[in-house]
Amino acid sequence: MLGIYKFLSSYINNPEAVGSLVPSSSFLGKEIASGIKNFNPETVLLEFGAGTGAITKYLPENTVSVEVNKDFVLLLNKKFPDRKIIDGNAIQLLLEIKEPVNIISSIPLINNPFAREFREAINKANSKNLIKNLVTFSYGYNSPLSNCGFERGVRLKTVFFNIPPASVWKYW
Repeated sequence: MLGIYKFLSSYINNPEAVGSLVPSSSFLGKEIASGIKNFNPETVLLEFGAGTGAITKYLPENTVSVEVNKDFVLLLNKKFPDRKIIDGNAIQLLLEIKEPVNIISSIPLINNPFAREFREAINKANSKNLIKNLVTFSYGYNSPLSNCGFERGVRLKTVFFNIPPASVWKYW
C-alpha cells in the first residue's frame, strides 16, 4: 500500500516524470519479463525507471535497477534488499557506460520534458554498440525509440490489462 501512496503522491507532484496515475500492472511486468527471456545472462541488465518495483519484481535477481526519484529508491531498497538499486539518472548513466548492456526502460516518454535527451543518450550509446537489446513500453501507438539507430524494433504485444494500455517494444 505504501508503494501506491508514494506513486500517487509522486504523480500529483510531477506527472511528466511518473507518466501514469497508477503503477504498471502485473500483466505488463510479466510481458516485459517474457521479452527478455533470450537476453544473454552474462550481459548486465539495467532497468531504467524502476519506480515502485512493479516491473522489477519480474526481472532476474541480478538486474541493476536505476531510479531518480529518492522516495522510490528508498521503497525499492526496502522491497528488494538483495538487489542493486542505483539512485541516479538514466541519461547520465547511458553517457557513462563502457561495456555492452541490455536495458529495460520504464521511463515515460510521452510528455516527459527529458524525452529528447533520453532518446539522444540511447542513440549515442547504441551508436557505440553499447546496447545489445532494449525492451520498453509506451502508452502511445507508435514506436517510442524509432529514431535511435536500432537495426530492428518490433512491438511484442499490447497489454490491455494495464492502465493505460501499453505496447511492449523490443529493439536490437
